[in-house]
Amino acid sequence: MSSVRPKWGSWSIPPQPIAPEEVREVLETDVAILGAGIAGVTCALRTAESGASVIVMEKSASWSGRGGNIGVAASSFMKANGIENDFEELVREWIKRCGNRCDERLVWLFFN
Repeated sequence: MSSVRPKWGSWSIPPQPIAPEEVREVLETDVAILGAGIAGVTCALRTAESGASVIVMEKSASWSGRGGNIGVAASSFMKANGIENDFEELVREWIKRCGNRCDERLVWLFFN
């Protein structure tokens, strides 16, 4: 594979094929989605709404669909129920979870 560059990391190297005797189950679907985070769950919902069969594969024990647990802040539901967020704390946590590899101005824009 001439397009694979080692500097991209181990994910860029295809894994060895699975031996037929190790296959536990074969599923058929129109669309397979890897990851049940906020993007994967949204994609699965839209795919199913469009009439396609969809399978979501998640490495964790369950779906999250929350964008790293900070997908919503100060929603109308939260406001109606008296739930308030400390945006400074949420922004600091978001930046920490991103390994300081995000544009802080954009994170503040999202929360504001």
